Amino acid sequence: MADEENKGHSSHFFENKTIVIAGAGHAGSVSVVSLQKLWNPKLNPPTIIIYEHDAPEIDVRREAYTLSLTEFDNSGGLVVLKNFGLLDHALEHSIYGLDGAGAFKIWISS
Repeated sequence: MADEENKGHSSHFFENKTIVIAGAGHAGSVSVVSLQKLWNPKLNPPTIIIYEHDAPEIDVRREAYTLSLTEFDNSGGLVVLKNFGLLDHALEHSIYGLDGAGAFKIWISS
C-alpha cells in the first residue's frame, strides 16, 4: 500500500535530514535560500541549522565591517541576489557610495 501511495513521488537525499550550515555569510545564506526556493513542496524538507560566529547584536568592534557585492558578470553577487529574489530586500539595507552612483555599497543591519 505504501509503495502505491509513493508512486510518482520521488525522494531526495536531504529529505528529513538535518543540514548544518557553518556561517551566515554569502555562501551560507544563499545555500539556505536556494534549498528553500528549489525544494519540492511534496517532499518533507530538511531541518537547517545555521551556526554563526558573530553575535546578532551590533557591537562597537564591528563598526568597520563592510560587505561589497558586484555585478561585473553573471556570477556577481548582485546577480545572484536578483536570481534568488533577494536583491530588493538587500538594497533596502544598503548605503550607496559616491552620491548614489552605486560605486560601492555599505550594508547596514536592522
